[in-house]
Amino acid sequence: MVSGKRKFQENAAQSHKVSYGKDELDRLTELALHVDLRIHEAKRIGLPKVRLEMIEVKTAEALLKLLRSTVHGYL
Repeated sequence: MVSGKRKFQENAAQSHKVSYGKDELDRLTELALHVDLRIHEAKRIGLPKVRLEMIEVKTAEALLKLLRSTVHGYL
């Protein structure tokens, strides 16, 4: 068993708003890549839906288009 307490880093909150935006961009990029992968898998297998809360492939493609335009807008 561990006999100590975990110490949290002081001032762990981000002080710069710019770095927060970068994290948000990274998350959007990751989500876009994940949706893109799911669309390609569904098309390859011939499934009419993508496993993201079971939305249709066309809906996922529209979401991916929106995400990509948002991500490219940040650059």
